[in-house]
Amino acid sequence: MWGELFRDGQPVEIAQILLLLVGMGFVVLTPFVWVCGRILALKEQPDRRALWTVAASYAGAALIFIFGSGGFISPWLAPFIPLPGALAIYFWLRHSYRKAWIDDEMVPDCMRLENSDWRIGIGVVVGAIIAAAIKVAVIRGPL
Repeated sequence: MWGELFRDGQPVEIAQILLLLVGMGFVVLTPFVWVCGRILALKEQPDRRALWTVAASYAGAALIFIFGSGGFISPWLAPFIPLPGALAIYFWLRHSYRKAWIDDEMVPDCMRLENSDWRIGIGVVVGAIIAAAIKVAVIRGPL
């Protein structure tokens, strides 16, 4: 399939397929980033927190592409699909975490900090999954 595309396809068609694959990688990566951002490396420096979040998310997304793409994508090329999205999300998270970073000695007593407990992060993730399941059950109605 890929040989025909690159041999007989127009440059616009090839660019559209590659853009579609990059977009798929980004879309598959996003839920993993949401979950990992609430659980992993909450007390780390901004650069390390972004790296931990994106690395774990990338591993999950790459595994989905490796084992879930069937014959459409070679298992050897599948890890490259979420890579551009992972790089973009890493730099975005790093920027966001650096912007919100405050050193411990600079925190006034009246300021409330974001939660750094991973157990509450798991609770948020499980709560979101339960809320989504209830919404789907209500929309579909009785069996």
